[in-house]
Amino acid sequence: MQRIYAANLHLCLYVRHMEKVKRPRLYKLKDVMDLIQNSNESDFGDSDSDDGDDIENCGNVSSDDSVSMSDSDPEDNEPLSKLVTAIVPPKGAKVGKKVYTWTKKTFLAPNVTFSGEKPQAPNEIASPLQYFRKFISDEMLTAAVENTNLYSVQKDGKSVETDVKELEKVIGVYLQMGIVKMPGVRYYWESETRYPPVADTIARNRFQKLLTVLHFTDNFSVPDDVKSNDRIWKLRPWIECFRQNCLKVVPDENNSVDEMMVPYKGRTSRIKQYMRGKPHAWGFKIWARTSVSGMLYDFDVYQGNVANTRSEFGLSADVVLKLTSTLPAGHNYKIFADNFFTSATLIAELLKRGLHYTGTARNGRLPSCQLKDEKTLSKEGRGSFDSSVLKDPKIVAVCWFDNRPVTLASTFIGPLPIQKVQRWDRASKSHKEVDRPFIVDQYNRSMGGVDQLDAFVAQYRFQVRSKRWYMYLFWHTVTVALINGWLLYRRDCKLLGIPAKEILKRRQFQALVGSSLILINAERGRKRGRPSTDEQLRVKSVIAKKKARKGPSNDVKMDAVGHWPVKTDKRGRCALCTTGYSDTACDKCTVRLCFNNARNCFKLYHQKL
Repeated sequence: MQRIYAANLHLCLYVRHMEKVKRPRLYKLKDVMDLIQNSNESDFGDSDSDDGDDIENCGNVSSDDSVSMSDSDPEDNEPLSKLVTAIVPPKGAKVGKKVYTWTKKTFLAPNVTFSGEKPQAPNEIASPLQYFRKFISDEMLTAAVENTNLYSVQKDGKSVETDVKELEKVIGVYLQMGIVKMPGVRYYWESETRYPPVADTIARNRFQKLLTVLHFTDNFSVPDDVKSNDRIWKLRPWIECFRQNCLKVVPDENNSVDEMMVPYKGRTSRIKQYMRGKPHAWGFKIWARTSVSGMLYDFDVYQGNVANTRSEFGLSADVVLKLTSTLPAGHNYKIFADNFFTSATLIAELLKRGLHYTGTARNGRLPSCQLKDEKTLSKEGRGSFDSSVLKDPKIVAVCWFDNRPVTLASTFIGPLPIQKVQRWDRASKSHKEVDRPFIVDQYNRSMGGVDQLDAFVAQYRFQVRSKRWYMYLFWHTVTVALINGWLLYRRDCKLLGIPAKEILKRRQFQALVGSSLILINAERGRKRGRPSTDEQLRVKSVIAKKKARKGPSNDVKMDAVGHWPVKTDKRGRCALCTTGYSDTACDKCTVRLCFNNARNCFKLYHQKL
């Protein structure tokens, strides 16, 4: 009996709670306890009574209780279902969310003429080393050297006494290792597998020692709150300087946003991620904004929700908004992204900044958008599509059926004009033409920038193993800096109209940057061990052919350090005048040059014109 009484009492209180908008009076716990304690014993009945008495008394208690608590409002006698229906919102409606209305109209593309800054042709093409130094500056190397010497004292009690030139050699050796890959670092110094461009540059023990103490910040000068809120604080100064150098590049009109992975399988990092389906599933995730060609403009290393905050737009939208915040507003830049990022709220926010967006979309990311489902489109055949238009903000959604349906959303590209593409038909075992909306073609052309950058990074990357997980991110920035320099060099060459045959390939560009970092402002490395007469043999082996050999970059041959004349057994064509023959060669540049009474090509070759 007591349980039934309590259940009825709770039900009455629940009804009053649902009516709190209309009835400001609410019962507190103290009032309920007083009501139960002051009730008559007849209300509870005999605890030993049968079920029939319990049911009868329950009805009486409910009636008495309703009379005692209904002070003045007759609406208390209304059914509970009627009260609940009046309060609960309709099924599917979201309180506080904007309602989107889609229509089956033809999408009229707005005027999105690009008005931002465009890349300008330089006066002349710089050297590969100068392009590389646009992203890895001397200030970054100087700061790294100072913190490395400081950290070596803190760790070992004595300074490693390195300098900027030695750090340049370390980076140059790393780039040379990426071109000629071996299973491990030690192989480059072993007798059976010795590689002179690496082994003659720096001793193996010195190279490994520098890798163990290479540092980028003072551990004792960083506040504790920064350490707790930034998990890459040990690399933050280097990362931020590199990011600022990337932002100095004039961006293209079309930008793509996506994630890239830095391979890492160690157990010492808290920011390691797993992404199924990636070539390297385990590693560090980096959000990146690139050009169509793969040039990196802006990036952010993903660390998880360190601050334990929840954004208004969500993680995916926050990434795009952060990476595009460095773009000038109101100049009609175009952003392309995949279905992880696309949402109606993101597109609306970008439009407020004067940025246009195109990307694939997941189900539910475009609220109230009714497009034909997969079953309907498959019946209509391959190449069929459906579209809907949203008025505010102005967005078009297109669902196209190829092998399977794919949904795209855009603010400036519609499905028209329809294009014809070739697809293989298994039934007829031949190619046939199918329709493809224009938005699909533009998305495919402009979206793959980050994937292109990933392919460039993996092509000539050497994996230097380390116990310090943030060193993997450091070597990644070095590789990306080289790729950015190469892509910027190619863009300048095209603006100046240089033929494609004369443009350096990625391998040649990396080799020149590596050798320049090693040789500039330094003498050519000598083979370690007892001095011998092998020095002449080394020069002879390099310039054995009579054909003029192409020398090093201008940065190396004009640094005025270590350019000594040496004699060779055989005469060869001069590298400067290309008409004379000489038996004199430059020890550092390893090219023959005229050095006689009639011509002094040796001097002219090493002078700045």
